[in-house]
Amino acid sequence: MRILFIIITSFFVTQCTMFYTGERPVISKALITKSEAVVGYELIGWNGSVDRNKAKHILSAFVSANRFRQFRHKESIDSDFNIQLILEASPKFQFFMGENHEPVSWLAERDEKRYVVYLINRLLSLRTFFVVPDINRDDDYLLVRVMKKGKIFREYRYDIESYNFFGWLSLLAFPFDDRPNQSKIYNQIIYKFLEDSKDVF
Repeated sequence: MRILFIIITSFFVTQCTMFYTGERPVISKALITKSEAVVGYELIGWNGSVDRNKAKHILSAFVSANRFRQFRHKESIDSDFNIQLILEASPKFQFFMGENHEPVSWLAERDEKRYVVYLINRLLSLRTFFVVPDINRDDDYLLVRVMKKGKIFREYRYDIESYNFFGWLSLLAFPFDDRPNQSKIYNQIIYKFLEDSKDVF
């Protein structure tokens, strides 16, 4: 019976619902004009599997926009500009899903009040067998740095904050899960960048 309980609990613990609370610009792809610029890109700070999945959506958005004559990794192209796609990430705390990339003490040093809330939430989640969901806030930002001739030319910063809910109650919120919409969300973020930087390329 105990084994069955552990299996059922583990199933609900691993259920995750994501709510995206960052920028949601609405930019028509039709407004993006074609440029003859050859552009290389570089990914910085996309370490975990979740972050790498975000990076995949972002690169797909660049390809989908078809803004540049060529858009490839900077090591494989002789480019006019290089774009550094930098993830300014909050600490990612994981439970039953591998080791954390950042030490828990990092949050205590950065934001003491938030650290206390995090500990209380984690304690309540464990004591209630995740009836109280484990909530992980990712207050991330995408920094797009445009480099020209090896020097910083322009920088653009976009809020991509989200909340991840683990536990029993996340199943009730499943119809509002933003994970299936991630591709559309990041498409709009990149379209916003291309609109903001239209005088650059």
